[in-house]
Amino acid sequence: MKELEEILDKIEELYNTSPSNEKHEKLAKLWSEYYKKCKMYQIQSERGYQLYLIGENESFIIDAQNKIPAVDQQALNRVVTKIDQSKKEFDGYIGPLTPEESKVLLDWAVAHTRKTWQSFGINVEKNSLNGLCELGQALSILPFEKIGFNVTKNLAQQCFGYLWNHAFGTVTILTIENQEIKETDYLVDTSYLQFFSTVRCNEGRYDAIEENTELPTAPDPGYFLTTPEEQAFAKELIENGYIELTEENARIYCDAFQKASILKGVDVKLEPQISAKEAIMKNGTGYALNPLELEEIEQDSEFPMERSRQFY
Repeated sequence: MKELEEILDKIEELYNTSPSNEKHEKLAKLWSEYYKKCKMYQIQSERGYQLYLIGENESFIIDAQNKIPAVDQQALNRVVTKIDQSKKEFDGYIGPLTPEESKVLLDWAVAHTRKTWQSFGINVEKNSLNGLCELGQALSILPFEKIGFNVTKNLAQQCFGYLWNHAFGTVTILTIENQEIKETDYLVDTSYLQFFSTVRCNEGRYDAIEENTELPTAPDPGYFLTTPEEQAFAKELIENGYIELTEENARIYCDAFQKASILKGVDVKLEPQISAKEAIMKNGTGYALNPLELEEIEQDSEFPMERSRQFY
């Protein structure tokens, strides 16, 4: 169909331009037109599907990239040694860490996860990481679980009623700051950027068919994060791979998944949960990877101590 081909021609042409907000806006408009016309004429386009796949990493609704944190191995050694000594002295109890020490552990877990993906030939900083959440969950959470921290292994479907698959987790660290000791919870999601690709963050997704299941769908969660506070939350979580799990942050994270589960023509009134954070912390399941897959990565998913001069 000529109309469809003209839209796809413009999409392909835009793919060759540099990333920008203008590029996203133009592509979002074109993809919306494409999805609506496919629905109107009840057709599917193989070329459209191929451009959809290519477009996964071509443009995003947010100006943020996955980063691989730099971690001083000597600093990591000191933190792990402090944890080991605490566990020996206090019968397995891990004493409080400073925010800086907590950051070292979290940064290493994210670097470990994203460097593992990089070893597969993935350009992590420019990739949406779509489809890698289950592996990311295990790679980032296992080191904390193995050393003795309380963790949760979560599915967005279980926590928020999200229609599709997404795995993430949390880590609870006893922290001390200004002589105050408290439990600090962190949301760990190393592949969150996958929900911000232009191809799925546009109004036309309400007229689209989900590519893997061929079921009706809606825009991805990133489409619904529009306020400055929501944008700041998303940028921090995407770039760092983790963020403190406050009630406000939990609500932003939860609401976007819930809104992305409301299909066109379905009248749903979202009733706020008593606590979005509670929905996460009390709905842990288990690792999304199967036992054989976990076994393959488990040995290497530990905070290292040996390489005193290596930097990540």
